[in-house]
Amino acid sequence: MKDRKRKPDSRKNIVFNIQSIILSVLMAISLVTIIVMGLLLYHRFKLALEKTAVDNTEATVEATVDRLNADLLDIRQIINGANYNGVQQFDISSREFSEQVSLLYETNSDKIQSLALYDPKGNLIASEPVAAEKKNVKVQTQEWYKNAEDAIENIHFSTPHIQELFEDGSYRYQWVVSLSRYVDVNKGETPETGILLLDMKYSVIRDVMKQINDCSGGIYYYLTSQDGEMIYHPRGTELNRGLFEAKYEDGTYEIRSGGQNETVIVGSVAYTGWKMIGVVPESVQAANYKNFRYYVFATILVLLVMLLEGNQLVSRKISKPIRELDASVKAYEAGGKPDIYIGGSSEIRHLGHSVQKSYEQIEKLMDEIIRQQNERRKSELDALQSQINPHFLYNTLDTLYWMALEEGAEQVADLTQALSEIFKISLSEGVEFISVGDEIRFIEDYLHIQNVRFENKFLVKILVDEEIMDMHII
Repeated sequence: MKDRKRKPDSRKNIVFNIQSIILSVLMAISLVTIIVMGLLLYHRFKLALEKTAVDNTEATVEATVDRLNADLLDIRQIINGANYNGVQQFDISSREFSEQVSLLYETNSDKIQSLALYDPKGNLIASEPVAAEKKNVKVQTQEWYKNAEDAIENIHFSTPHIQELFEDGSYRYQWVVSLSRYVDVNKGETPETGILLLDMKYSVIRDVMKQINDCSGGIYYYLTSQDGEMIYHPRGTELNRGLFEAKYEDGTYEIRSGGQNETVIVGSVAYTGWKMIGVVPESVQAANYKNFRYYVFATILVLLVMLLEGNQLVSRKISKPIRELDASVKAYEAGGKPDIYIGGSSEIRHLGHSVQKSYEQIEKLMDEIIRQQNERRKSELDALQSQINPHFLYNTLDTLYWMALEEGAEQVADLTQALSEIFKISLSEGVEFISVGDEIRFIEDYLHIQNVRFENKFLVKILVDEEIMDMHII
């Protein structure tokens, strides 16, 4: 009884293992697929993110360069207007000249700090707004003045510096970028030359650069001169660890700076030779990668939960025919006669048909075995009966024989003994072959009984060769 209880449990475990194996395989396949797809998606996104960041930075650099070009073109047009519409058109001592310069300044005061004209000896001829020149100022030694003298046909841009030419009652430091050029001065009948100076407000450049850096999301942009001198930089700490060398031509470069990789985009500002540089630090990309990793991880978890539910449904659906088949087999083995479950896929249906046929054959074999056992028992009983009947008959005939002798009925005793011998020989005690002598004695006893019956009406004489008496016949 204990063994019978264990078998259904073990079989139940087998069915459970089939379902768990199917679920495990599906989950393993799903997990590997999701991880591989996640890695591929992450790698693809990483490349796309890098390209997008670089493309956006390139677009920003290009747009900023275009804006700076437009702003600097306006400044160049202002200084050219002061030259052609003021210095060369009017006598510098005339009221018209002063009005023209004043009007030009007032119109563009949001962009320029001051406008001044110096003679070849460095003396101030005119300025707007009108202000007192600082003492001991030697303009001839300043870079903007030298550049104008060296290349008289060009407009020269200086790097940002504090203006120290004029007295300022507010005692504020004014950061400017100086534009200078060599000009012909109209002063009476005597032609003269001079240096025209326009101090552009540094805020023109700073505001543009600050605007793009404030919304760059970790990417930063700075501006250098052609010689690598700093014009604008949003991060003072970057100056301590070195800047991207301005010798690079316009384009995109991968460099290593400060222990990390950086993507650098270089663009040139027309006419000035300034370099507009956009830097995409590795840390910015790493932050984006980290955020995306969280997104990928969360997506994988959601997909795993969904796939777990889906795989459970699939595994149950696949294993359901097996469970039904197992339940019908257990019910059959428990003594019931249910139909074996036949359903599910073709393989399960084939297995159900095979099990059903097997049980049908087993039932036929069991019926045949029972029939054979019954016949065997009947044969054994018949054999036992056949053994009992002769002995009972022999004993009865023997009893009759002795009773006939005691009563003096010798003829009855003789017939009884003859009949007994006939039965002994005819039954042969189960032996198929007997000797010719026994067969002869059988015939003699039979004929003796018949002769007594018919009152000795016939006479029989049997002649047999003694040599064949011991031979056996059926």
